[in-house]
Amino acid sequence: MTTTEQTLEDIAAAKQAIDQASQDPEITVALQAILDHTANALQKLEDEIVLSTEVALVVALGEKNQELTTLCTEIGRLTKEMDHITDIVRKVGDTLGAVVTVLAAVVSTGVV
Repeated sequence: MTTTEQTLEDIAAAKQAIDQASQDPEITVALQAILDHTANALQKLEDEIVLSTEVALVVALGEKNQELTTLCTEIGRLTKEMDHITDIVRKVGDTLGAVVTVLAAVVSTGVV
């Protein structure tokens, strides 16, 4: 469990304890006011933790997305380089195919 998760769990436990204490029929008005104020402060803290966690997640995901975009760009660049090599090899294959055709014609005429 992360520190953030533990803190959120502790806040939930504190809020539950405050809720239970608030239901005591003999609670004084002053104590109820303090409990209400504490519950509000805990809720604000919880909201801030969740928001900061969400913001951190968005930042982290944005960084990962940028990394993936960079890798895709690099793959595209390397693929284009490979396309050039493929074109050269294809030309060699075409030339070799033409040579084979000519040699086959020569062999079939019995010259060789």
